[in-house]
Amino acid sequence: MKTKPSFSRVLAYTSVESIGYQAILLLHQFLLFRTIPTELYGQIGILFSSIFLGALYVNMGLDISIAPIFKQATSSKYQFKQLVINQIVYTTCFASVLVIGSALLFKHLSGYFILFCAPLIITESYKKITKTVLHLAFAQRVIAVTEIATLLGYVAMVWLYIGLGYSPSIAHVFFPMLVISLITSIIYSWHILKLYRSLDEEKRSTAIDWKRIIKIRIKNMLFQMSRSLYSGNFLIPIVASQHGLELAGLLKLISMSAYSINSIIQHIFGITSDVFFASMKHSALKMKQSLFTKLSTYIYHILFLICMAMFLHHRYIQFLAPNVCHDHLYIIYLFLLVLFSENIALTHEHLFIVEEKATILIASNLLLLMPLAITQYLGISCSLTHVLLGLLIARALHYIGLSTFTWYTWNMRPKLGIKPLYLCGSAAIAFLCFLFS
Repeated sequence: MKTKPSFSRVLAYTSVESIGYQAILLLHQFLLFRTIPTELYGQIGILFSSIFLGALYVNMGLDISIAPIFKQATSSKYQFKQLVINQIVYTTCFASVLVIGSALLFKHLSGYFILFCAPLIITESYKKITKTVLHLAFAQRVIAVTEIATLLGYVAMVWLYIGLGYSPSIAHVFFPMLVISLITSIIYSWHILKLYRSLDEEKRSTAIDWKRIIKIRIKNMLFQMSRSLYSGNFLIPIVASQHGLELAGLLKLISMSAYSINSIIQHIFGITSDVFFASMKHSALKMKQSLFTKLSTYIYHILFLICMAMFLHHRYIQFLAPNVCHDHLYIIYLFLLVLFSENIALTHEHLFIVEEKATILIASNLLLLMPLAITQYLGISCSLTHVLLGLLIARALHYIGLSTFTWYTWNMRPKLGIKPLYLCGSAAIAFLCFLFS
C-alpha cells in the first residue's frame, strides 16, 4: 500500500479532476443544446437521467458501502478479494441480469433503451464502484488523468461526427459513451488488480462478519434510493410528463450546469470526506471533529457564493432560452435551489455512512417526504412549484435533524459563519461578473 497522501494533495487532485471534467462536459452539453432540436435534446436528457438513476439503483449501495470496510479490506489479499472484488463481481452480474431481464420483460421499451441505455446502466454502475475503490486507495492522480482523457475522447467522437455533416441522433450521442465507459471500466479494473497484488498475504484466514456487511449494504442502498427522490434525474421525467419535452430539455441543460457544480463540490468534499473519515475510523474523536469542521466550513462558503451568483446572474437563463415564460422561470429557480441544497448536509451524510449510521439518513429522507407522498396518494392537486417548495423545506428540516444528531453523538458542530474577507471578496467578484455579463 502507498503512503497516505496529505489532505491538501487529495483535495488538489480531486479538484483538478472534477473542475476539468465538469468544465469540458458543460461546454459540450451547451453546444449540443444549441446545435440540435430542443425536443431531441429533451429525449437525450431523459435517457441520460434514466441511465444514471438506473446505475445508482443497480449497484445496490455498494459504492458507498466500501468506505466503512475499506481499512479491513486492505489488510490482506484474502480480505480484499472477499470484501471488494467478489462484491463487485456479484453486484455487476446481478445488475446485468436485472437490467437485461427488465429490457426483455417490458417490450414497450424503445430500441434505444435496449441497445444503449441497458448496457450503459451496467457499465456506469461498475465504473462508479471501481472509481470509489481507487479513491479510497488514494489513486486520485490515476482517476484525474483517466476521467479527463476519456471525456475528451468521447466529446471528440461526438463532434467529429457532427463536423462531418451528419445529422445528430440519439445513437450518435450514446454509442461513443458506451465505448468510453467500457474503456474506463477496463482501466480502473487493471488498477484495482494492481492494488490487490500489492497487498500482503494473510497468514491465517480471518472470519468476515457477513451479517454486518449485508446490513451496511441494505442501509446504504435504501439511503441512496431515498436521496435520489430529490435529484434532477428523478425530477426531470416528472417535468416532461407535466410540462412537455421543451421545458424538460431546458431543465436538463440547467441541471447539467447545477450538476457540474454539485459534482465538483461532491467530488472535492464528499470523496475527501469518505477517504479521510474511512482512514480515521478508529482514530481519536478530536481528529474527526477537526476534519468535519474544516470540510463543512469550505462547503458553506461555496454554497454562499453560489446563492449570490444565482441572485445576480438571472440573465444566464434568458440567454439559454430567450423565449422562456415567467411561470417557467419560477420553476427553474426553485429547481436550481433544490439541486444546490443537496450539498448542505454533505459532510454529515458521509460521516454517518462511514460510521455505519445510515439508518438515521434513511429515516430522515423518508419521513420528510411523507407529506408529499400523502398528498399524491389522496389525489390532492399539487403544482410543480408546490412540490419543489416542499422539497426545499424537507431539505432544511433534514439538515437541522442531522446537525442535532451529530452534535449530540460526536459533539461536532459546523462553523456557519462567513469570514468578512471572503464575504467582501465573493460579493466583489460576483458583482463584477454581473456588470460585464
